[in-house]
Amino acid sequence: MDQQNIQQSSEVQGLGNKRTDGNDEKNLGWKWVGAIVVAVVAIFIVIYGMIKDKSEEQQMPVQGIETYFEWKVKDESLDPSTVDVFYQRFLTAKSILEEDNNNFNGWLMLGEAKMQVGDYEGARDAWEYLSEIRPKNSLSFGNLAALYTYNLYNPEKAEYNYLKAIENSKGEPFNINYYRNYAEFALYFLQDREKAKNILKEGIDANPDRYYDLAVFLADIYKEDGDTKNAVLYFEKALEAKPDSALIKEELQKLRNTK
Repeated sequence: MDQQNIQQSSEVQGLGNKRTDGNDEKNLGWKWVGAIVVAVVAIFIVIYGMIKDKSEEQQMPVQGIETYFEWKVKDESLDPSTVDVFYQRFLTAKSILEEDNNNFNGWLMLGEAKMQVGDYEGARDAWEYLSEIRPKNSLSFGNLAALYTYNLYNPEKAEYNYLKAIENSKGEPFNINYYRNYAEFALYFLQDREKAKNILKEGIDANPDRYYDLAVFLADIYKEDGDTKNAVLYFEKALEAKPDSALIKEELQKLRNTK
């Protein structure tokens, strides 16, 4: 797989944070839209220049590769200097792929540059192609999941890509991020709280050494539902992972005092 030794970026924390009231809960799905979009960029920044592609390569001829190299700025709110930053990244990706159209980083960078200027269809095409030639990587699938959730609004394709990203990142540190983002998708876009809970429980079981954020997120959901028993259960589980967490100890004390 592609990111055996990646360190989790602080920009991809998104979920499992403390929520305060009903209005916050209603708005949280949109509050984190920017964070998830930034997460795509954060993924790229973390891995570019570091990634060592260990997926099973599938060399495929690219029909009409020039169509992937069309530069379309669709977000008219961007200032010229910002556009230029992403145009330079686009040119770098284009140069890489003209030399080697099987290059993992090149396709990842191409999609990222297009996404940042509002060319979501162009980003989709680049990452869908990358998913074809690197079917065991998780990054392109994770990026597509976010794109289909927040930009192209296709829940079925979003869910497919969340599941592929999770499957392809088993045993890797980034696996918890995909579980967390998938749970947020279920909670705020599908409006399915039980599904979100089950996703988080599965993620906790799949990541016995790094489940803290997932446990906190799950405890928060139970707390919001008024299910004190299960909220305490998962805050206690989070405390097992981080015994020195003053925040979790405070939450537990409050919940126990309400029994």
